[in-house]
Amino acid sequence: MFTRSVSFILLLGGILSFSLGQSPSAQKENPLEWRYLLKAFNYDRNFKKRSAKDLNILIIHEKNKAGTLRKILGKAAKDEFGRNDIHVFDVKFKSVGALIKTVKKNHITLIYIDPPAGKKLSSILQVSRGLKIPSLTRGRRLVKSGVSIGMYRSSGKTRLIINRKAAMVEGIRFSSALFAIATLIR
Repeated sequence: MFTRSVSFILLLGGILSFSLGQSPSAQKENPLEWRYLLKAFNYDRNFKKRSAKDLNILIIHEKNKAGTLRKILGKAAKDEFGRNDIHVFDVKFKSVGALIKTVKKNHITLIYIDPPAGKKLSSILQVSRGLKIPSLTRGRRLVKSGVSIGMYRSSGKTRLIINRKAAMVEGIRFSSALFAIATLIR
């Protein structure tokens, strides 16, 4: 546990030093921030069982701008988890039925909800909760509305925010060590 905590703090320090002096658009797609968000799943007691075979991440977007995010999220996941069996898919939300079909067909492990797709949040969460798939996002608004975990920037630093109730419903069992450094929604 101590080693994981130290590496998490070191990664956070790397994010802060990496972010200094960058333009806002460069900070928006900082690969270290994405690693920071994904690192939280190392503190999920159920994650190894959930991702035993492949780690498949689905990006749900509203606009067709997922290409860059797909590359960055895929690289961050490979760097963080040290695995080559990571696949990132993206889809524009159409309906609950179509999303369930995509999730099951691709054996999705994590669902990233792009903030503009938040307009369809209740329908997306119906799928993530029903199938016990962790949801993540960027920003606080969607986490406060029911997404399990997100990242946001405050005073030039990347922060984690966790919705404990949503995380429990999606089958996430985070260690208390993570709660000590995250903003919690109860």
